[in-house]
Amino acid sequence: MKGRPVKLCADKAAAEAMLSDLIKDVDHGKAGILNPMKGSNKRSLADYGEHLAKTKSRSAYHASQVTGKLRRCLLEGCGFARLSDVEVEGVAEWLAEERRDGSPPTVPAGVRSFGVTEAAAVLGIDRRALVKRVR
Repeated sequence: MKGRPVKLCADKAAAEAMLSDLIKDVDHGKAGILNPMKGSNKRSLADYGEHLAKTKSRSAYHASQVTGKLRRCLLEGCGFARLSDVEVEGVAEWLAEERRDGSPPTVPAGVRSFGVTEAAAVLGIDRRALVKRVR
Protein backbone atom coordinates (compact mmCIF):
# COMPACT_ATOMS: atom_id res chain seq x y z
CA MET A 1 0.00 0.00 0.00
CA LYS A 2 1.44 3.35 -1.01
CA GLY A 3 0.99 6.50 1.04
CA ARG A 4 -0.99 6.71 4.20
CA PRO A 5 -4.58 5.64 4.84
CA VAL A 6 -7.20 8.36 4.43
CA LYS A 7 -10.59 8.34 6.13
CA LEU A 8 -13.37 8.49 3.56
CA CYS A 9 -15.85 9.72 6.17
CA ALA A 10 -16.44 9.63 9.93
CA ASP A 11 -19.05 6.84 9.81
CA LYS A 12 -17.28 3.48 9.52
CA ALA A 13 -20.15 1.70 7.72
CA ALA A 14 -20.45 4.53 5.19
CA ALA A 15 -16.66 4.56 4.69
CA GLU A 16 -16.70 0.80 4.02
CA ALA A 17 -19.48 1.25 1.46
CA MET A 18 -17.53 4.08 -0.22
CA LEU A 19 -14.37 1.96 -0.29
CA SER A 20 -16.32 -0.93 -1.79
CA ASP A 21 -17.62 1.40 -4.53
CA LEU A 22 -14.10 2.65 -5.27
CA ILE A 23 -12.74 -0.89 -5.52
CA LYS A 24 -15.64 -1.90 -7.78
CA ASP A 25 -14.96 1.10 -10.05
CA VAL A 26 -11.29 0.12 -10.36
CA ASP A 27 -12.16 -3.53 -11.09
CA HIS A 28 -14.72 -2.49 -13.71
CA GLY A 29 -12.14 -0.20 -15.32
CA LYS A 30 -9.64 -3.07 -15.51
CA ALA A 31 -12.30 -5.28 -17.09
CA GLY A 32 -13.20 -2.60 -19.64
CA ILE A 33 -16.65 -2.03 -18.17
CA LEU A 34 -17.20 1.70 -18.16
CA ASN A 35 -20.08 3.61 -16.59
CA PRO A 36 -21.13 6.38 -19.00
CA MET A 37 -23.06 8.07 -16.18
CA LYS A 38 -20.01 8.30 -13.91
CA GLY A 39 -19.70 11.91 -12.85
CA SER A 40 -23.16 12.79 -14.17
CA ASN A 41 -24.76 11.83 -10.86
CA LYS A 42 -23.18 14.86 -9.19
CA ARG A 43 -24.39 17.18 -11.94
CA SER A 44 -27.39 19.39 -11.28
CA LEU A 45 -30.59 18.33 -13.02
CA ALA A 46 -30.99 21.81 -14.53
CA ASP A 47 -27.54 21.57 -16.18
CA TYR A 48 -28.22 18.00 -17.27
CA GLY A 49 -31.57 19.01 -18.79
CA GLU A 50 -30.00 21.87 -20.72
CA HIS A 51 -27.21 19.62 -21.98
CA LEU A 52 -29.72 16.94 -22.97
CA ALA A 53 -31.91 19.47 -24.77
CA LYS A 54 -28.95 20.92 -26.69
CA THR A 55 -27.49 17.59 -27.75
CA LYS A 56 -30.57 15.42 -28.30
CA SER A 57 -33.37 17.81 -29.28
CA ARG A 58 -34.70 17.96 -32.81
CA SER A 59 -35.82 21.58 -32.49
CA ALA A 60 -35.92 24.56 -30.15
CA TYR A 61 -39.54 23.68 -29.36
CA HIS A 62 -38.55 20.14 -28.37
CA ALA A 63 -35.68 21.49 -26.24
CA SER A 64 -38.05 23.78 -24.36
CA GLN A 65 -40.46 20.87 -23.82
CA VAL A 66 -37.70 18.65 -22.41
CA THR A 67 -36.32 21.29 -20.04
CA GLY A 68 -39.79 22.43 -19.01
CA LYS A 69 -41.00 18.94 -18.14
CA LEU A 70 -37.76 18.13 -16.35
CA ARG A 71 -38.01 21.33 -14.31
CA ARG A 72 -41.73 20.90 -13.53
CA CYS A 73 -41.57 17.23 -12.54
CA LEU A 74 -38.15 16.54 -11.08
CA LEU A 75 -36.96 19.91 -9.81
CA GLU A 76 -40.16 21.63 -8.66
CA GLY A 77 -42.53 18.68 -8.26
CA CYS A 78 -40.26 16.17 -6.54
CA GLY A 79 -37.62 18.52 -5.16
CA PHE A 80 -34.68 16.65 -6.69
CA ALA A 81 -31.57 18.74 -7.33
CA ARG A 82 -29.10 16.22 -8.75
CA LEU A 83 -29.38 13.15 -10.96
CA SER A 84 -28.30 11.00 -7.99
CA ASP A 85 -31.30 12.34 -5.99
CA VAL A 86 -33.87 10.92 -8.41
CA GLU A 87 -35.85 8.04 -6.92
CA VAL A 88 -38.59 6.10 -8.67
CA GLU A 89 -40.84 6.23 -5.60
CA GLY A 90 -40.70 10.03 -5.45
CA VAL A 91 -41.58 10.39 -9.12
CA ALA A 92 -44.40 7.82 -8.81
CA GLU A 93 -45.85 9.68 -5.81
CA TRP A 94 -45.67 13.00 -7.66
CA LEU A 95 -47.39 11.52 -10.72
CA ALA A 96 -50.13 9.97 -8.58
CA GLU A 97 -50.70 13.32 -6.86
CA GLU A 98 -50.85 15.11 -10.22
CA ARG A 99 -53.50 12.67 -11.43
CA ARG A 100 -55.50 13.03 -8.21
CA ASP A 101 -55.46 16.83 -8.31
CA GLY A 102 -56.46 17.12 -11.96
CA SER A 103 -60.13 17.79 -12.44
CA PRO A 104 -61.69 16.43 -15.62
CA PRO A 105 -62.21 18.98 -18.39
CA THR A 106 -65.66 20.52 -18.75
CA VAL A 107 -67.18 19.85 -22.15
CA PRO A 108 -69.40 22.69 -23.37
CA ALA A 109 -73.08 21.72 -23.48
CA GLY A 110 -74.50 20.95 -26.88
CA VAL A 111 -71.17 20.48 -28.64
CA ARG A 112 -71.11 17.17 -30.49
CA SER A 113 -67.69 17.35 -32.14
CA PHE A 114 -64.45 19.27 -31.85
CA GLY A 115 -61.72 20.31 -34.20
CA VAL A 116 -58.14 19.91 -33.06
CA THR A 117 -57.87 23.50 -31.83
CA GLU A 118 -61.14 23.33 -29.88
CA ALA A 119 -60.28 19.94 -28.33
CA ALA A 120 -56.87 21.22 -27.25
CA ALA A 121 -58.50 24.28 -25.64
CA VAL A 122 -60.97 22.11 -23.68
CA LEU A 123 -58.16 19.81 -22.50
CA GLY A 124 -55.94 22.75 -21.61
CA ILE A 125 -53.01 21.60 -23.74
CA ASP A 126 -51.11 22.93 -26.72
CA ARG A 127 -52.59 22.06 -30.12
CA ARG A 128 -49.27 20.52 -31.23
CA ALA A 129 -49.24 18.23 -28.20
CA LEU A 130 -52.72 16.96 -29.07
CA VAL A 131 -51.78 16.31 -32.69
CA LYS A 132 -48.66 14.46 -31.54
CA ARG A 133 -50.72 12.27 -29.17
CA VAL A 134 -53.28 11.41 -31.83
CA ARG A 135 -50.66 10.27 -34.35
